Amino acid sequence: MDNSAGSSLLIEATRRPPVGVRRLLHVCGNMRGGGIRSFVVSVAALNEACDTVHDVLLIYDDKGDVDGGVVGCTVHRLGYPDGEMLGSMRRFAALAQGYDAVLIHAAHPVVVLPLIRRRIPCLLFQHGMAVSSGPWPVRLLKRCWYTALPPLLGARVVCSTAYAFEKMRALGIRIPRSRVDIFPFGIRMERQAPPVAVDGVIRIGMAGNLVSQKRQDLVVESLQAYAGTHRIHLAIAGQGPEQAHLEALAARIESDRVRVEFAGYVTDMEAFYDGLDLFVFPSRGESFGLVVVEAMSRGVPVAVFEDVGGCLSLIEDRVNGFVMAPGVEGLAALWRQLDRHPALLEAQKQHIAQMDLDAYDIRRTRHALEELANTLA
Repeated sequence: MDNSAGSSLLIEATRRPPVGVRRLLHVCGNMRGGGIRSFVVSVAALNEACDTVHDVLLIYDDKGDVDGGVVGCTVHRLGYPDGEMLGSMRRFAALAQGYDAVLIHAAHPVVVLPLIRRRIPCLLFQHGMAVSSGPWPVRLLKRCWYTALPPLLGARVVCSTAYAFEKMRALGIRIPRSRVDIFPFGIRMERQAPPVAVDGVIRIGMAGNLVSQKRQDLVVESLQAYAGTHRIHLAIAGQGPEQAHLEALAARIESDRVRVEFAGYVTDMEAFYDGLDLFVFPSRGESFGLVVVEAMSRGVPVAVFEDVGGCLSLIEDRVNGFVMAPGVEGLAALWRQLDRHPALLEAQKQHIAQMDLDAYDIRRTRHALEELANTLA
């Protein structure tokens, strides 16, 4: 992950306070888990200590407990789709007038079209969105849409990693590198390093939306044949369409040495990480994966597959985590290794405690975003 340019931007941003931008609006599709929610929640926690205010707009009428998880900022709901696109556009245009800049995580036409005419400073986030699904006319339309947005809005594009930028280009979104800024999306950094419990139990966790891309099913399936001497407790935080399938796979585990718990929607993720010996992130092609930094900030080693994506450079195999060959066999080999050498996890925790994770502190990300918005104001 090439963060050299991003690191320079972050360091410089922390030296110069924002001069023109005081109120920023994050436009999100929804906030059910995932990196966007973690990012916005972390930014909101800093509002009281900063001169600037970051608020959130949910395009869709999310019925989840969003307000309870976002403290210190206003959460607006546009309520689209409601069959009144023009009405939604007018409501958004009126709302946007109260902000100095708009940070677009979800580029829906209902918010983009009003911004073209008003020319409010905009930052457009590219999280490696998939434009490869659907029939070819839909794919082509998406590629043209995301390629046209930056010049139409006069926007800078923000990617969390160089991998995210290359993924975007590979999907056919033709945004020139000169319009793109690359730096990590941060978290509220509260370092912690609880020791591994020596009680014969290896506590493993996963967190994220329960969807096929995340490949949580491989982790559950790999435990069906576990025959080690240690007990394994797997906790899965998150909700999604794959939950029933995962529960069915867990029900096939016959060993009394394996326990699988579905924690559902977890509000206190720090406590979740603190209860783990190892965090497993089996996803593929991720632009970054904030959950990896979240886990490591709490001193938890992380296991990933070789094709995980943008966070791969954070993981040193057998030093602060594990890099596995993709598939059930790669996971099964990891369980065998941990069963033979459980002390590996404690050594990895000690290494993580010495890692410099300052580049992923939300304060640096926030200052960088505000500085970028100022250049467009």
